[in-house]
Amino acid sequence: MAEGSAKIVIISSLIVVAIFLLSFIVSISFLKIVRWAFLLLLILLIWFFRDPDRTVPVAKGNIVSPADGKIVEIKDHDNRQKVAIFMSLLNVHVNRIPMAGKIIEKKYTAGQYLPAFNPNCYLKNE
Repeated sequence: MAEGSAKIVIISSLIVVAIFLLSFIVSISFLKIVRWAFLLLLILLIWFFRDPDRTVPVAKGNIVSPADGKIVEIKDHDNRQKVAIFMSLLNVHVNRIPMAGKIIEKKYTAGQYLPAFNPNCYLKNE
């Protein structure tokens, strides 16, 4: 499971367990339907936050994609390489370190949350 997602999955699991227990205690047919819907959502949530092992070829100068998905742009930007990747809901949403090195600065740049089907979303999204 991806780092940082454990809290979301644990809370969601507790909610599903509570709904299942409640549906066994209180005989309401609506709860019997809802419990299976919540269980399905929990399974999809766990699947979304999956973190499969990756085998990375090790060689000097290798740069691998930091995420699953489709590379939509590679360009030089302020003495750095910018790689824009489109990830669909089916892709693994874990970002990895793309190359060997040392982090000397970390800078957060606020962005928007445009939908992925927007053609310029990779220019403005976080």
